[in-house]
Amino acid sequence: MTEHVYTGKQILITMPNKVGLLSNITTVIMSLGINIEGVSASASGEQAQIMIVTEDNRTAIEALRTKGYVVKEDDVVMMELEDDPGTLEDACSRLAAENIDIKYIYGTSCPSGCPAQLVINTSNNTKAMSILK
Repeated sequence: MTEHVYTGKQILITMPNKVGLLSNITTVIMSLGINIEGVSASASGEQAQIMIVTEDNRTAIEALRTKGYVVKEDDVVMMELEDDPGTLEDACSRLAAENIDIKYIYGTSCPSGCPAQLVINTSNNTKAMSILK
């Protein structure tokens, strides 16, 4: 069962892949005292793509741009789910039943009883939010 669904923003950084890239990016954000609430990073060939949700994207984006990073901000669906077997399956099944394509998803699990947090981008975020609420 979904506990909370809301719209969010994520920072998207696409850069040439190199050792230390994520470390450098997180150092910039940390130096501002900004908490990172979610992160996903991957490399394909020579390119790295890093998606980050922070408590203050605007300030983080400004700082990253001044350091030369190619940054944009995307709309995403944010979800908090009970950390129980089947909650992710339920959310994914409801989206599939309505022909909503999940472009990507990343998140956390919290075995100590707090909600799992997910960041999702779909083919139709507005419809996905109404389905998941």
